[in-house]
Amino acid sequence: MLVLGLLFPVLVLGNPEGVLVYSFEKLRSFPHSQEDFTQGLIMESSEVIVQSTGLYGKSKLQRLNLSDYSAILEVELDNSYFGEGITNLNGKLYQLTWREGKMLVYDQSSFELLETVSLPRNIREGWGICTDGTYLYITEGSHFIFVMSPQNYSILRIIPVKHNNKNISRLNELEWIDGEIWANLFYSRYIARINPNTGEVNSWVNFEGLEAQNEYRSWARGDVLNGIASLEDTLLVTGKRWANIYQVQLTGPEVWSEAPN
Repeated sequence: MLVLGLLFPVLVLGNPEGVLVYSFEKLRSFPHSQEDFTQGLIMESSEVIVQSTGLYGKSKLQRLNLSDYSAILEVELDNSYFGEGITNLNGKLYQLTWREGKMLVYDQSSFELLETVSLPRNIREGWGICTDGTYLYITEGSHFIFVMSPQNYSILRIIPVKHNNKNISRLNELEWIDGEIWANLFYSRYIARINPNTGEVNSWVNFEGLEAQNEYRSWARGDVLNGIASLEDTLLVTGKRWANIYQVQLTGPEVWSEAPN
């Protein structure tokens, strides 16, 4: 559970007079492999990240040094699995798979596979996952977030995500930050900041222009923004097969008349 209130103020209610949209200041960049199709990203320490990557035959679970992207520990998934989002809770790592209906549970330290969990049928696909320190929050690419018990893997609640009464779909990779769920939207350069109690999008973060030009052109093949993690009072942001992980600090917000697409 992450508490970063000084940098990321919690907005409990929506703004009826306009849409709050944050931008960013790029602080520095770290190397990232353009072979790795990032599906989930978490910080283990200020110097170490854990990443889940996708694609059939190429999916992995990785522990990496942030500074130079060197591998500390790596596990390849079975070729039948397409790796998706990842989170850590109580000494375990939870890694989703895409269409296989499975969640892989590992010992966080050793990456030993402890359990293969069948997802409930109402979760059609595995996309993103995060935790508030007690429960698991899972997306499937729709406008729903499923709240799951880590004890028996039952669905406790389903959160419909909306902004001004409009469903916000394509919810992808997640991060829990200071009482909010931050969600990548598939094929979008915006991140939604969601109130987990109401499902309302309180504000947005605009990452237009974050990636380098050579990465920008690769969006046509699916190499989109996907990966949020907190580093002290800043963010790490990357994408699928991007050349860099960016450390950023938020600026703003501005008030827009309409929500971003």
